[in-house]
Amino acid sequence: MDAMIKLAFERMTQQLTEMADRIQMLEYRCLQLEKQKQPLTIDKAVSVSDELVSVKIAKTILDVSRNTFLSMVAKGIFTPIRMNLRTIRYSRTEIQKYIDQKLELKKAV
Repeated sequence: MDAMIKLAFERMTQQLTEMADRIQMLEYRCLQLEKQKQPLTIDKAVSVSDELVSVKIAKTILDVSRNTFLSMVAKGIFTPIRMNLRTIRYSRTEIQKYIDQKLELKKAV
């Protein structure tokens, strides 16, 4: 009988250790998800007069495809501004500055 109690106790100890490891892993995953959520926020304040535009309007202004525009965002050319959990906008002023820089480069060549 004592042997059975000892085995049960060892099994419970093993299960508790496994559960503690799993909790630690889940906490780590939660932290990683939180970090992924945050990069889309912006630190600098957007000017009140600056119009914010959607991806659709931004790609139309630049005359590029959606994938090309999103690639430009990934490269850091344009800064996404998170309005809420689902809505992301881009600064029209920032887009216009990019266009002006490209035009100046073409004129210089």
